[in-house]
Amino acid sequence: MYIFEVTSSTRSTCYTTIVAHSRRATPPTMLLHYSTWRQLGLSVGAGYTFLGTCAIMNPTFVSEVFNLHPKPSTFKPTAAEKGPLSSTTAGIKAHADATSTSMILLGARDLSIGLALLTFYYNEDSKAMGTLILSGMVLCATDVIWIWRLRGWKYGMTFATGASSWAVIGLGLLDCL
Repeated sequence: MYIFEVTSSTRSTCYTTIVAHSRRATPPTMLLHYSTWRQLGLSVGAGYTFLGTCAIMNPTFVSEVFNLHPKPSTFKPTAAEKGPLSSTTAGIKAHADATSTSMILLGARDLSIGLALLTFYYNEDSKAMGTLILSGMVLCATDVIWIWRLRGWKYGMTFATGASSWAVIGLGLLDCL
């Protein structure tokens, strides 16, 4: 939907031109203006980019946030994990290395989503931004469930609130709100 502006000129002859603007009108049912939804979508893209960069640059910190990084004083293998390396320092180091590698891969995933959102913002493709944000809700829901299980309801609710706000932004970009 475009806004059209009619202009006239009164030189020797009178004529009318129609100029199409790239700005969209806000439908009466929309909660926020179109440009506000775009700015909120930009914040989601920046958030994904920040989280991905943090996971790549400091995977140990991110794995500790998710409570996945083993600490020698608290690491107790379950019955299924018992084996020659389960309770040794080498086993703890192998687990820590695998966790750090996983965090780097998750960081690359988040960074790629963030860069795609920033590209969609630059190209003024709000529908694609909304679709990608809502597709990312599968990842966010999985993160929330694991954080809830590993860190408890306080951390789980914090992450659930963030994921819910991103879902609302995705719906707003698709003109659903």
